[in-house]
Amino acid sequence: MPAQLSRSATALVESVAQILGVGLATASMTDIARAAGISRATLYRSFPTREALLRGVVAVAIDRVARRVQESDLERVDVREGVARVARSFVVTGSACTVLARTNVKDAEDEADLEARVAEPLRALLARGVADGTLRDDVPVTTHFTALSALLEMGVNLAVDGGVPAETAAATVASLFLDGAAA
Repeated sequence: MPAQLSRSATALVESVAQILGVGLATASMTDIARAAGISRATLYRSFPTREALLRGVVAVAIDRVARRVQESDLERVDVREGVARVARSFVVTGSACTVLARTNVKDAEDEADLEARVAEPLRALLARGVADGTLRDDVPVTTHFTALSALLEMGVNLAVDGGVPAETAAATVASLFLDGAAA
């Protein structure tokens, strides 16, 4: 879907996602235009409705997260490094991840895109970790995936809402997932 947006519309959507993050779902078009530093007329030229803007934000967020996961080159690194790269990918794209987690405008096509471009590579990494002994084999891959997903959300929240530096938040996620909370 981002390919369908003009370059200026994509830039606007990225700006809006970055500026408003969590508050995007409840912000008015006037608030969004003000936060993006543009007039309402300019905003409405690119996105005639609030729903169209939110759909654009979701599409760009999915693309941003998926590209970072792909660039992590998960199939070529060991599992521990792969988990660390995934954590960095999610935390660095914090506002995009926050938009995806906290907006309800994703449709079946968005969900399928997220599954294919983000969830499947993560599950493959975790399955490899179970197979090679990096991860516990008495825990199903689906459980590993759920645990990592929850920690990734926590890491994004630490970086976006908690003021924790991105590298620290990502390292915390990777460490908690791979090594647990034991001293």
